[in-house]
Amino acid sequence: MTNYFNSLYEKFLNKFNSNFQNWIKITVPISIVLVVYFILHRGLFWMTTLPIDTYYNDFIYLEFLKHITSKPYWLVLVLLFLGFFNKKLLIAWSSFENSSLTRVFLTIVTLLLTWFYATYDINFFFNKVHYADRILLVFLTICIYWKPFFLIPYITVLLVIIGQFEYLPPFSIATPPFLLIKTIILFIAFYILKLAIKTYNQTTFIFLLGCLIATHYFTSGLNKLNIYWIFKDQISFLIPSAYANGWLSFLTPESIDKITEFASSFNTPLRLFTILIECGMLLFFINLKWSRFLIFGAAIMHFGIFGYSGIFYWMWIVLLISASFIFSKKKYNLDKIFNIKYFIISIIIIGTGRFWCQAVSLTWCDSPLNYTYKIYGETSNGERYRLSPDFFSQYDYQFTFGAVKFWQKQPRLEIIWGATDANTSSFFNTERTIDEIFEYEKQNGRLHNDDAKQKYYEDFLVQYVTNRNKSSAHFDYIKPIQAFPFFWTSPPSIINEAKQNIKQLIIVESTTFYSKKTGFQEIRNQELKRILIPNNRSEL
Repeated sequence: MTNYFNSLYEKFLNKFNSNFQNWIKITVPISIVLVVYFILHRGLFWMTTLPIDTYYNDFIYLEFLKHITSKPYWLVLVLLFLGFFNKKLLIAWSSFENSSLTRVFLTIVTLLLTWFYATYDINFFFNKVHYADRILLVFLTICIYWKPFFLIPYITVLLVIIGQFEYLPPFSIATPPFLLIKTIILFIAFYILKLAIKTYNQTTFIFLLGCLIATHYFTSGLNKLNIYWIFKDQISFLIPSAYANGWLSFLTPESIDKITEFASSFNTPLRLFTILIECGMLLFFINLKWSRFLIFGAAIMHFGIFGYSGIFYWMWIVLLISASFIFSKKKYNLDKIFNIKYFIISIIIIGTGRFWCQAVSLTWCDSPLNYTYKIYGETSNGERYRLSPDFFSQYDYQFTFGAVKFWQKQPRLEIIWGATDANTSSFFNTERTIDEIFEYEKQNGRLHNDDAKQKYYEDFLVQYVTNRNKSSAHFDYIKPIQAFPFFWTSPPSIINEAKQNIKQLIIVESTTFYSKKTGFQEIRNQELKRILIPNNRSEL
């Protein structure tokens, strides 16, 4: 009997040791890649954060090179990297197993980013076009298809270009390009490990790519797992709020009323579909069919968001469709990563995305009340034009979302683009009179007035518009090939075409409200500020 139990015990130990070794073989490479990714992600953003005066120069990247060579620790790190890997840096794509599809995928990702950041409008705040940086970005994109090494200088050029748009807060890392940037950084982590230890596992890259995509949706879905959002949130309220910001501006308020009422019938299925896709991402690696369903479901969800709000994450859609080809059973043996061990590991990685890759939660409740902050330009001949957010191109994120309540000296609710908290949203789920709305606003709103922020934004507006008035170049020749905007919130400003000098800016707050009973209406319109634009720079 003793021998029998000893035999069972030995078999158990052997099986345990075998399983333990298998777990080690899986978790160690993944952990190493994640550590390298984490360091790269933080390091690249830190390294490419430049003094704001840098952007007044014609060639930003040259200033970046001066910046890092002036810092001994950066210079030492770069020289060590180049010195240690100098004979390996230009390894071919063929050095990576089954690299043809990955090569095309990363080329598509870089092409999307290059299209957007090589064709943006003149930055009139710095009054620079930065031709050299745009040309360098295009050149490196071509080089990437030749050698993977060029992803490294490419990402630094890209981040340096993006840095100029961080001048005006709130610049959010949740903006559309950053999932693509993180995808590039993820592959660079594999590239560095390939140089260092000569190993690269294609299925591990695909696994972590799936985790990276999935965590950006699950992080948002997790915060939607509350009783109010699942059962009561009125997604259709997003339509009139977006309309107030300029989306579907060619339609009449009566048309918006009909569309919103029709869309309200789909609130429940849309909530369920959103939860299914976003929260389902936690289970991305159950099987290949489910992962592909989630990828295409997320793309469909983005088209729906575009229809409701004018927010067009076209880069994410192309990324998802391109990734679907990588998750192809015909091309790769993906059975290795669709099993119980990888599934358990994926749940941990996807569930902790906000920590290792800064996945941001895009979750809110919807309100039929909205505050829109409009900027009007008064020209030298006395005419007044509405300046749409794209007038301040590449700073349109800040003006589109209207997070500029600091000009207002009266209490306002926490509502941006119709997005709010559950308590405020719940208040509007019952028909309300205008008097009830204003009383609720008075009792539950807060003062956002901030003199420091006012001055910061006003200085920006004065400098931007003054430079625009003086400039003879408006970059119109590049508009036909410009990338799609992310926020389709307003028609182009008439003043963009008129080329008239702006003598004064007028900031106006418009409060709009939609209800099934009264329809869409503007219930308040207040002028908040007038900003004079000097005739020349000496008056600033």
